[in-house]
Order: sequence, then structure tokens, then C-alpha cells
Amino acid sequence: MLPKPWFRKDKKAWYLQVSRQQQKRLGKTKAEADVAYREWLIDQGGTLPADQFKRLTVAEISQEFLDDSKANNDPRTYEFYRYFVVPFVNRFGAALAASFPPLSFQKWLNEHKGWKGSRRNAIVAIRRLFNWAVKRKLIPENPVLCVEKPPRRRRNRIMSTLERESVYDAIRDEQFREFVFASLETGCRPSEVAKVTARHVSQDWSMWIFEEHKTDRTGQARIVYLTPAMQELTRKLVALYSSGPLFRSTRKFDGARKPWTRNGIRCRFKRLRQKFKRDRSKLPLERRHEIPDLTGLTAYVLRHTFATQALANGLSGPVVASLLGHRSTKMIDEHYSHLDQRGELLKEAAKQATGRELI
Repeated sequence: MLPKPWFRKDKKAWYLQVSRQQQKRLGKTKAEADVAYREWLIDQGGTLPADQFKRLTVAEISQEFLDDSKANNDPRTYEFYRYFVVPFVNRFGAALAASFPPLSFQKWLNEHKGWKGSRRNAIVAIRRLFNWAVKRKLIPENPVLCVEKPPRRRRNRIMSTLERESVYDAIRDEQFREFVFASLETGCRPSEVAKVTARHVSQDWSMWIFEEHKTDRTGQARIVYLTPAMQELTRKLVALYSSGPLFRSTRKFDGARKPWTRNGIRCRFKRLRQKFKRDRSKLPLERRHEIPDLTGLTAYVLRHTFATQALANGLSGPVVASLLGHRSTKMIDEHYSHLDQRGELLKEAAKQATGRELI
């Protein structure tokens, strides 16, 4: 038999008789006691009684979910969930989890007019929250499973040669220029460039090896192969920063440069887009082609550009997938082969296919 909360008059609080020698204080009010009691039951790893099972709130399952994510997921994964779960709890924390109305979730999503890709991410995070609770037998089923995710936005932006040259010319500080160069030269994810340290560099300087990055749950390390130019840059940065991230921002704390953050990278690309937009607007219409339009340029575009350029240079899909850290060509086929943007390449291919010149 599970112990039941009881009210101790002399203490004016609710208690739980955990064992013959131990009592647990649950709170002054019945509501506080119920929450603490359910938390204690969950911690014991047992099945919740039927009466308590139905009383679990969104806030309670969310706290358990975030605690589990923080303990078992990559910090970035935890922050991704936390970014959406916390405001969701702020709005619906007191609602009963088992009977949470999906329409309320839908209306909450609709309130965020500025969300584009974030709408899909919010649905992923909250559905994951409830799925986790179902798997742990905290609720019988996922109440928001019927809320459909928007289709994934296809990544179809790459940088032209003119854009690359113009961007390099526009960047005044070597810190951001080095970050951009490394991204274009390696095809790494922005987060990989931001976190690489001296201990990730191989002894012969030819690779970055991320042992802790388990791609596609295969247990294999993520290996980034470095060009001679990247080897030279890596040597330079290792000499500067023997510990901590190699790529640092322009910001300093106590005299030392701070590592790049996700938001810091995002802001630098935003300012870059704004600068080019201002410069274009100052030119007459007939001359605006002289300055490229950087609309849509983000850090991830550099990775897409690397992949598309590699395919255009004749590398096979499996080879490009390996360079990007993928274990199959699925992502290459779906997201990175932007050959539809390479008109000259397709014209040449069509000419070779037909044996005739194109007008």
C-alpha cells in the first residue's frame, strides 16, 4: 500500500509517512501537498494511482521532461526544448496534462505571427514533451498528436561567387572572416565551427575529430577533413587558444575574446544582410546588380554552398554526405543538392546530353 498524505494539526501542514522513522513535509495547503505527493510518487518510479494520474498538470510533466532532457541530452537539445516548453508552461502550466485540449495549443501557435520555421519547431518540442510523458506512463495518450506539423522548409539558398567575394570584402574583423572562411572551406555546421577546440585537432593537423558527436546514433565520430588553408588557420588558432573554442568573436571579457554564440553568429549575419541592403538602396536601379542581394543569407547557407559546390565539382553523393557528417545520402538528396540554382551548370549538362548548343 502506498502511503497517503495526511494533515498534521500541530504543524498546520500536510505530511507523508515515508517510513516508520521518516516523514516528508508536503506543504501547507492541499494543492501544494498534491503536487509534492505526485512528484514523490514519480521519483519512486512506480505507477501513479488512478486519482493522482488524472491530476498531473502540464507544469508537472514539463518539469520532469526538462529535468530528464538536461540529464540525458546534448545541452543544445535541452535548450531547444526549453525554449518552447517554458513559455508553453507559462501559459498552460495549470492545465491537466491528460486532457489538455489540442485547440488551445493550436490557438497558442497562431498567436505567434512571426514564427516561420519556429512554428514547426514548437510543435516538435511540445509533441515530444507529451510523447515522453506517455512513454513514462504519466498520461495515457498524447493529446496534441493531432496537431499537424507544417512541411519542412527546403533549404535552397546558396552563395554565388560574387556574393562570397563581396562578403569577404565587407567583413572588417578577422574573427568573423575566419568563421565564414572555415564554414565555407569545411562545410561544417555552424555549431561545429563554434565548438571546435585544440583537443579536436588531429596530430597531423589534417582533421577535426569530434568524438562526442554521435551521428545518426551509429557511435561513430564526426570527422572534418581540412584543406591546406584550413590546416594553416587551425595551427594559427591553436597557438592562440590552447584551451577552449578556437573561433572567437570580437567581444571580450576580462581581456579574453569570448567564443561565438548561436545568437552572436545570427546577429552578425543579420547585420551583414542589412549593410548590403542599405548599400544597394543607395544605387540607382540600373546599378544595383553591382552589389549582391544577401536576402536569406544565414550561417547554414555556407554549409549548403559547400555541399552544392562539391556536387557541381563532380563529387558523388556518398562522398559529399561523408564530408558533411551524414551516414546516408538522404539529406543530400532532400536539402543540399541545389543544382536548380546553377543555371550555367545545367545548361552545360543539357548541351552534353543533346550534343547541341543551347541558345
